[in-house]
Amino acid sequence: MGQTESKQVNFSHALAVSASVGALYGVAEGLLDLTVQHYHAAWIFPLAIVTGTLCFLLGGSLLAALCRLLPAGWQARMFAAGLGFALVYGLAPLASRQRLSHPVLFALTALGALLGAVSNRSWFSAAVVRVAKYGSVAALAAWSIVLVFTGSRTSHPRRSPTAGPNVLLVILDTVRADHLGSYGYRRPTSPVLDRLAAHGVLFETAISPSSWTLPAHASLLTGTYPHTHRTDRVESELPRQLPTVAEAFFQRGYRTAAFSGNRYFFTRRTGMGRGYQSFGDFFLGFADAIAQERLIAGLNHRLMAAGLVEDVWGRPWADQINRSLLRWLDRSAGPFFVTVNYFDAHDPYVPPAPWRGRFSSKPRPGGRLSIGTNHLPHLAPEELQDELDAYDGAIAYADHQLGQLLDELERRGLLANTLVVVTADHGELFGEHGLVNHANALWLPVIHVPLLFWWPGHLPAGLRIATPVSTTDVAATLLHLAGLPAGLPGEPLDALWEKPGSRPERPLPLSELAQLKIVPEFPDWWGPLVSVVSPQLQYIEDPRRGPLLFDWKADPGELHNLSGNPAYATALEQLQRLAQTRARTAMPRAALQ
Repeated sequence: MGQTESKQVNFSHALAVSASVGALYGVAEGLLDLTVQHYHAAWIFPLAIVTGTLCFLLGGSLLAALCRLLPAGWQARMFAAGLGFALVYGLAPLASRQRLSHPVLFALTALGALLGAVSNRSWFSAAVVRVAKYGSVAALAAWSIVLVFTGSRTSHPRRSPTAGPNVLLVILDTVRADHLGSYGYRRPTSPVLDRLAAHGVLFETAISPSSWTLPAHASLLTGTYPHTHRTDRVESELPRQLPTVAEAFFQRGYRTAAFSGNRYFFTRRTGMGRGYQSFGDFFLGFADAIAQERLIAGLNHRLMAAGLVEDVWGRPWADQINRSLLRWLDRSAGPFFVTVNYFDAHDPYVPPAPWRGRFSSKPRPGGRLSIGTNHLPHLAPEELQDELDAYDGAIAYADHQLGQLLDELERRGLLANTLVVVTADHGELFGEHGLVNHANALWLPVIHVPLLFWWPGHLPAGLRIATPVSTTDVAATLLHLAGLPAGLPGEPLDALWEKPGSRPERPLPLSELAQLKIVPEFPDWWGPLVSVVSPQLQYIEDPRRGPLLFDWKADPGELHNLSGNPAYATALEQLQRLAQTRARTAMPRAALQ
């Protein structure tokens, strides 16, 4: 250690150290992904090592080049400090599995930079290279053992293939019902969905159990409300104790797969992959793999926040999801249960040309709104209209791609025996009640979603059902229509069209939103929200404003609170009691862990 340390950056040495630190970062990221992050995909480990090495190699070469511009005495120290900064900055959120506040991140990254600066010694650099070289080999060997173990493990036996119909469940992420033609929208955003509705069954008042992706998807898969599955926080994971609709189909011999454009919440990491033999939620291609490397994703997020980048790098579009689905479908035969999440209408609203400018005089409207970067942006009316125009274009693009997928299924001779169900996880706000995006309130625009069933020759054609229903009943309905045993909660919706005159009594749909402390202007900052929708009224228990009651039929904008009107006192009491009674059935969170 008595050697004289070099204070200048040697480029070849810098590349070797960068690649070594990147390999170590990849090992740590892979281990955290498989443990703290719960990715449930053993092959993510070598991908983490490869992408981590490539990212640090690229970043390190750029950093070394920049450091060469500094005075000789500062070059090596700044290079080591930069690598330490990147290492801790990338691993800290992974290790915590929480959204870290900016002061905490700043303190951690400053610590990483300090460690890098004081560790600038030739013996330390050599040790890093040796540890990375042998450590990565050992880690990959351990991963191979894990892969063999997980690959040979099966949670449920699979029966012989059934003779039931194919089932295609399409979830249009962030699509509100009133922006579709079949729900009365003035713009032609949904010609494919409108044709399906004209030859199938459409529910006019389908209500999502929550106003954001994670709890809504958990309810669609399990048939339970958020107060039961408790998958209602950013860090939540679907409890293993709750069976899923995919498991039910798999156990009856179906081929099962999911293809998700939502890389944040409809993923294996959140426990949504159970029952699916194949789950395409990330790494659909090389660009997608690189874009999901944590350092790259973090840089992407900050560039978006600064307005320098308008979209998520490597975002999976519906056409890419269709290609992945069809490749999977062509590899084997037999009935299938497939779930698709089209993420195209989610912010930022930047669908491919020509769809982005389809409803605007501008070629590239939108791109300003993003739930992860600007919660309450101050947009001029014409700017907000640009966002809405681009949103409509994104819906039209997803609708077109759904048509392309159905055409391909027909070309393969599969469509005639395929039950197609289309819904959404939640809607979106565009200035209503002073809010934009979602995951902040329970107003109708964020919980009123499309829901239609299409299976020619088996279901009524052109039937519209006005009865308010919950999308938590979709899973039970799929099992019932496929002729499979009822193994999930919920009441099959087909009772409403099998005997349309009887209109059997059903529980009013409930929606719930946990307390998500994002910004104080959001209603859910102050506490959890609960909503109940009846054929005429919506009741909302707001933690700050108290009970709210609206006649959504006569007052679609929900501008006039009727909770203080004596004429509605009885209805208010009934809906309030219903909401409170159902909330008391909540399962303790500890029981699901």
